[in-house]
Formats: sequence, C-alpha cells, structure tokens
Amino acid sequence: MKGFKQGMVWALALVVANISFAGVIVDTVTQTESVGWFGSYAYQHDLNDNDGFVLGNVTGGLLEVSVWDDSTHWLDGRESILFTVEKLDGDTGGITFGSSFSGDLEFDALAALNDDGFLDIKIKSLFGDFYVGNSVLTLYTAVAEPGALGLLVLGLAMVIFTRPTKAKKFLV
Repeated sequence: MKGFKQGMVWALALVVANISFAGVIVDTVTQTESVGWFGSYAYQHDLNDNDGFVLGNVTGGLLEVSVWDDSTHWLDGRESILFTVEKLDGDTGGITFGSSFSGDLEFDALAALNDDGFLDIKIKSLFGDFYVGNSVLTLYTAVAEPGALGLLVLGLAMVIFTRPTKAKKFLV
C-alpha cells in the first residue's frame, strides 16, 4: 500500500506542477498625456520585453485606461472619448463620456498580441479635452495541453508500476 500512496503523491505533484504554468501577465504603460479638443493620442503595449510572454499563448485579457478631466474650459465634464484597440471595428474599444475605459480584449486584439506581441491603442477626443493616464493590460496565458497530457500519463504510469506486490505465503 505504501507504493500506491507514493505513486499517487507523485501523480498529484506532477499535475499541480503543470497547472502552475498558467499565468497572468500585467503590463503597465505609465503616461500623463493631454488630448485637446478633437485631438488624438496613440501608444502601444509591448509584451516582447516581458519574460513570461510567449507569442501565441494569450487566451484572454483586460485593458484599463485612466482618463480625467483637465478642468480648463467651461464645457469640461462633457467629454466624449473614442478608444480604438488595434483597429476601429467595434471588436475591442468603445466610446466613453468623460470616464476611464475598461474592457475585455476581443478576437482582433488577442490575434494581434499573439501574432507580434504589440497592442496598439488610439484615443480620440470626439468632444472636449482631457488627460490620458496609465494603461494597464492584464493578460491570461494558456497551459500547454500536450504537456498536461504527458504529465498525466507519466503520473498514471507511476501509480501502476509502484503498486504493491502480493506477499508470498510460506508454509510452516
């Protein structure tokens, strides 16, 4: 029975070790940029300089961009802001009215990240002027499925081959 328990412990340890490879990557662009009336500002998140990032491994993500009013005009507080992520197609991005942006990354944004590791963001004033602050990109990465299957098979093999053998009976 001791060998069986030891095999189960090894199998569990291998599965847990493989699950730990799934991860979260956070990339922050620190900025304080002024956008005037009908002006625009563009920047990008570069994930290629992040040690945990592997092309083709992103399964989901969240983009948060802070925006605040500059309070220099009597119409302040009535800003309309267009956020474009990668391209203007309604996939990821949207329009806010004087508030910060927060949205999940959709198909085109995820495809761009998995293709080259860059995420392009453009912010345009449709009405009003404001400041663009920090942009935080949170990415979720995948577990390699062939590795998980291989570890499962290895763990099961260890359970099978470390099973206790039957004790021999001696005649007295």
